[in-house]
Amino acid sequence: MPKRQKILLVEDLPDVCSPQICADFLGVSRNRIYELCQLSPEVNGIPSYTIGGSRKIDKSDLLLWKEAQRRFALQKFELAR
Repeated sequence: MPKRQKILLVEDLPDVCSPQICADFLGVSRNRIYELCQLSPEVNGIPSYTIGGSRKIDKSDLLLWKEAQRRFALQKFELAR
């Protein structure tokens, strides 16, 4: 069985992602993605939904969430100066 390729580029992400694809893309564990999906977006959770018991994350939501995390980190860095 061939080894699964990790998705590392935004343009390679499918429109609807599994937690594993998100984990590979972000460089975190799949369990961490599930934890973030359990949180509400108001407290920095990743917006997600289930289809037939499988967790799904829209590419657009993932990228917006990632950018919000980046902006928050930059803001914290600026305040620490």
